[in-house]
Amino acid sequence: MTSPTSLLIITCTLALLLRLLLATYARLVKSRAFRDLRGPPPASFLTGNLAQLSDAEDGLVFLNKMLADYGSVMKLNGLCGDTLLCISDPRALSHILLKEADNVAEVDLTGTTQILHYMFGPGLVTTNGHRHRKQRKMLNPLFSTAHMRRVTPLVRAITQQYKAQLTRETTTGANDVDIAPGLACLALEIIGQVGFGHTFNALRGGASEYIRAAKELLPVTADLALPIIATVASGLSCLPPPVLKTAGCTLAYLLPSLRKLMFCVDTLYDTARRIWEAKKEAYAAGDVLLGEAVKDKGDLLGVLLKENAQAKGKDKLSDNELLAQVNTFIVAGAESTSTVICRILHQLALHPAIQEQLRDEIVQAGENLEYDDLMRLPLLDAVCRETMRQHTFFPFRSRMCNTATAVPLSNGTVIHVPAGTEVILNCHGANTDPAIWGADSQDWRPKRWLEPLPQTVLDAKIPGVYSHSMSFLGGPKSCIGYTLALLEMKVALAELLSSFNFALPQQDEIVWRFGITISASVKGEKSFNPTMPMRLTQLDPTNP
Repeated sequence: MTSPTSLLIITCTLALLLRLLLATYARLVKSRAFRDLRGPPPASFLTGNLAQLSDAEDGLVFLNKMLADYGSVMKLNGLCGDTLLCISDPRALSHILLKEADNVAEVDLTGTTQILHYMFGPGLVTTNGHRHRKQRKMLNPLFSTAHMRRVTPLVRAITQQYKAQLTRETTTGANDVDIAPGLACLALEIIGQVGFGHTFNALRGGASEYIRAAKELLPVTADLALPIIATVASGLSCLPPPVLKTAGCTLAYLLPSLRKLMFCVDTLYDTARRIWEAKKEAYAAGDVLLGEAVKDKGDLLGVLLKENAQAKGKDKLSDNELLAQVNTFIVAGAESTSTVICRILHQLALHPAIQEQLRDEIVQAGENLEYDDLMRLPLLDAVCRETMRQHTFFPFRSRMCNTATAVPLSNGTVIHVPAGTEVILNCHGANTDPAIWGADSQDWRPKRWLEPLPQTVLDAKIPGVYSHSMSFLGGPKSCIGYTLALLEMKVALAELLSSFNFALPQQDEIVWRFGITISASVKGEKSFNPTMPMRLTQLDPTNP
């Protein structure tokens, strides 16, 4: 008679064998479907090209080399012989993002949404299909142009607090100042006050642990990419949450990066929960100020509470979905915006003549510029567009094809994509392809936006929501907060460049680490926390 233990072992063994057979069959189907596509050889059978793609130092070099060697449609090697599709072809991107957004749905680096759920909960970034559309419909009014006009004075006031802080740090001539932490605090305070009616007191030293967690979350996740992918692919991630928590705490003693990831997630969740509970209490008590903010569509959480209270049936969002928006907007919004501002200032330090021209434009426009005045400054707009084109914050995004489909390409052919294929959307490739942007596509040249764009750019019809690029993606999963991000960038540049000159630091070499996102660091630095020292000199306001 077979014992229960033996029966369990046999069942688990058969389940594992079935999983292996299905995985092998799926790999054969994909290998056959993409047999005519070119692509780089695998670095190893175990990791394919994934380790090269996520390499902090050379990942961007690898991405550029792939585009140069294999073009806008290629195959990549995944784990254990899997085949991935990598695309920067504009027509294919348009088809996937606009026509098949639900079928070729967004996933994280595991090919699922499990790590996104773990980090953010079921918010805008994590959800797809109907749930995502419902959340987005509730939130869209918060990022309208009309609302950006209303919040411009608040964004400017917060930015001026940061400028005053920098002024105190640079009272004696030129000083090397690490601007990354301060810009992170600035972005956090803006999204907190504009989005949630909540102050973190970040510019006064508050929320230091939360800021560190928000800035380190994505870099540390990229560092753990291969172990995370292996955990999900093996099915271990489907174990009960208490078992996973215990295993994670045990492994954290051996893997410092895992310990850091768990700290980041716990810190973000605990802070978001406190903000959310306070907002619910205020809403239930009929807080007058909150009621006015909701009426003006000026409080993200208040609007969600009101809209959700009026929703019925399947349109109603769960408490976890509402709570998830806090960290979704802070990490995806504040962290990305502060990084792009760092990148712009770095480029201006590398190109001092353009920095001087931009400063002249800003000073001539006057102080305390309103929204429409900021948006009309041509060189300021060109600098922002060019930086986001060349240095998109998310260099690539992942999608999973749920059912087999045919994807049209710009050359008139069609590629058949089997179900279960992971598709890498090469946003950086679409933004820097010489076939689209010309021979100087890899150069940072803001004045390309002050000239007529090449016909190849117009003909490409890149499906991004902003500036003929994939910087904010496109389709229903495009960045909902890009209007606020642009406002933050332009206000920060207008305030800072009128008061400071930015130059390269004397002691450190600035480098940019590649991964899920791109973040600033200095050569030799091993910490996950972004850092960017700059040589700052105060300008004489009486001598413009």
